[in-house]
Amino acid sequence: MFFIFGDSLFDAGNNIYLDGKYSPAAYYPFGFTYFTNATGRLCDGRIVPDFIAQFANLPPIPPSLQPGATISYGVNFASAGATVLDSYPGQSLKYLNLRKQLSQFKEVTRKLNATLGSSRTREVLSKAVYLFSIGGDDYGDYYSNLAEEGRSPTWSEQQQQVNAVISNLTRALTEIYEQGARKIAFQNVGPMGCVPQFQINYPNLSWSCAPELLSMPILHNKELYGALTDFAERLEGFKFSVFDYFSSLLDRIDHPSDYGFESGSTPCYVSNDNGYKGLGSDKSGNTKLCEYPAAYLFFDVYGHTTQHANQQLAKLIWDGDPSITRPYNMKELFEENN
Repeated sequence: MFFIFGDSLFDAGNNIYLDGKYSPAAYYPFGFTYFTNATGRLCDGRIVPDFIAQFANLPPIPPSLQPGATISYGVNFASAGATVLDSYPGQSLKYLNLRKQLSQFKEVTRKLNATLGSSRTREVLSKAVYLFSIGGDDYGDYYSNLAEEGRSPTWSEQQQQVNAVISNLTRALTEIYEQGARKIAFQNVGPMGCVPQFQINYPNLSWSCAPELLSMPILHNKELYGALTDFAERLEGFKFSVFDYFSSLLDRIDHPSDYGFESGSTPCYVSNDNGYKGLGSDKSGNTKLCEYPAAYLFFDVYGHTTQHANQQLAKLIWDGDPSITRPYNMKELFEENN
């Protein structure tokens, strides 16, 4: 089985079921490259978990809120806007944060117990693979709230924020381990300060990256790897994989042509519609959609990557070498004890 936790990078449609009108991914052109209609994925087509499922010979894993969805192969709990911490001022309530995702996972565990019995459920959950991509919105929201006050976080404040996020994340991982999980994979936090959204919102940056939204993810990723290493040393059977999304995405931003992209910073789609509040649209607020999404790293201004980019990233998660995905890759986790 394959379980997915995370934010908008991994959301396969949960936010549509929370509030379809709120989710921009409920509308064209999201999904148009691959699907016949918008599915709730913040992408022109497939997202990273879709490709991982394909590599593992599994069908696409359904969102947890999809009515009537089977849980035979796994569940995707990810939700656009999700954070590790519970809430931030001004943050929308139309999402599933990590605490709510964990609650849903426990409900799935109860259903499996009722169907399979506790012993078989424990075995199934121990062989399953769990993929996470979460934490970026904790830093993006924190930075934006302080920017509204006219300031940036001090180094001490950045450390405090990272410590709070990692502390809550490790508590959640402990609970998942106690439910039976043993094989955990992470896509670490990306270079938040370099996505188009922050360059557009904060013109004082002069189109450079927001430094605090690089330093917090860097510290987060270091602390995350250390915490997972500690888990592997202390907890019986615990194995993990961390994909260096930060470096992989930043290299594509800086050197797009090396990876087959024409642009590593300009998004394919910019719109004033569907809740996007004009971010990324031109001065008249007009919608713009590129002709060839595969030529772009980003599909929209919020740093959601195109299907073409997602396929590249998923391949690195799946069987990347230890310089980019370590100490195990996801292929090795799926093959372990199966």
